Amino acid sequence: MADISIQIRGIEAAYRKLGTDVLRAIEPAFAGGAIRVEGRMKKYPPPRPGQTYRRGIDPRSERLGQRWTHQVTRTATSVRGEVGNNASYAPWVQNDQFQAWMHRRRWTTDVEALEAEAPSVEREAGRLVEEAMAE
Repeated sequence: MADISIQIRGIEAAYRKLGTDVLRAIEPAFAGGAIRVEGRMKKYPPPRPGQTYRRGIDPRSERLGQRWTHQVTRTATSVRGEVGNNASYAPWVQNDQFQAWMHRRRWTTDVEALEAEAPSVEREAGRLVEEAMAE
């Protein structure tokens, strides 16, 4: 999955005042963002007109949409949200770098999902920092 970083308004001042407790304060923003990115990645595009292939019927199907997961990790110096999929063909369907031509502009890519959610994570983290500073 692609990486994206965000800029959190007021984080430097909050870190000076609260130390690493600021990471606990912003963790919910990352958790919510990871859940929303996962939700975007799970959505299948509508079938093409005349499409006869039916997803998930083949017993060998790895069920791409059901294999998306997320986790949030907080260390002493960072908070990280991760979203992933272990279906063998996932990169060729939804990875922006490796997506096959037949999936382009139909399936949501990792970069599209991350870019769509980053602004809301930044806003929420900024709001949480303001709340933590006010306490």
